[in-house]
Amino acid sequence: MTDLERYETDAIRVTYDSGVCVHAAECIRGLPEVFNADAQPWIQPQHADPNAVAEQVKRCPSGALQYQFLKQPQ
Repeated sequence: MTDLERYETDAIRVTYDSGVCVHAAECIRGLPEVFNADAQPWIQPQHADPNAVAEQVKRCPSGALQYQFLKQPQ
């Protein structure tokens, strides 16, 4: 069983699996306006361009973060 969390805008959905995360903080260092452990919710994809969010998610070393475009990116 996983703890899959979903965060989305009309353009992108980001999912986070806390059971897979190794807490490398790559997301927080790379795009702190979106990934902020002190904020609620801690993932706020509306604060950056969907392409930038997707690129940062790709850097997640554990694969705990995933994304799906809900609209074709510009």
